[in-house]
Amino acid sequence: TPDVKAAALEQVLLYWRRLRDLAERVTETEVRLLLPDQRSPAQRRYTLEGIVDIVREDESTVMYDVKTYLDAEAARDDVTPHFRQLNVYAHIWQTLREHALDRVAVIATRPTRGLRHALSTADAKRIDAALQSWQPVIDVEVQQGIVDEVMTDFGCVVDAIEDRHFAPPSVDVLRASSRPGGRVAFGTDVCLNCDARFSCSSYRQFVL
Repeated sequence: TPDVKAAALEQVLLYWRRLRDLAERVTETEVRLLLPDQRSPAQRRYTLEGIVDIVREDESTVMYDVKTYLDAEAARDDVTPHFRQLNVYAHIWQTLREHALDRVAVIATRPTRGLRHALSTADAKRIDAALQSWQPVIDVEVQQGIVDEVMTDFGCVVDAIEDRHFAPPSVDVLRASSRPGGRVAFGTDVCLNCDARFSCSSYRQFVL
């Protein structure tokens, strides 16, 4: 739709204005990571796939995961989901590809509230100041031993899908904050990124 296209273009332009130096240093983009032949708790076979960007400089290698639905303030409120996901990606890169990583980070390209407000004013100085204060790159700690736990949880999701267990969260969950101490409701923060939300009874109640 036109509004989604406009939002996507805005993110691209803002990314380039704020992180041009980083973007120009990306040596591999859309790198596909595969962890094949995994087993769910019910012994279903599946393959985990992820897409990342890689920056190599001198002897340093950095992995970035671009999140277009995420703003940096929300990510810093609760980095746990991205910590878990990127630890699996780091495991694939370092174990299966046998390449070391010096840094792992998320790039949250969705504008923050402050940046959106500055953009709405059309004031060049305010926009430049907001862009300088915008910190869309969030470092993620890589820890040993987390991968098995994450893959078990992922396997449970695979089993739920295959068993056709699609019950949505209750409307109370949608009304509550999506993150500990956060201000944004789950139904706004999470459900807006779900293509099935208009077929979801809980989401309809939340909107009404």
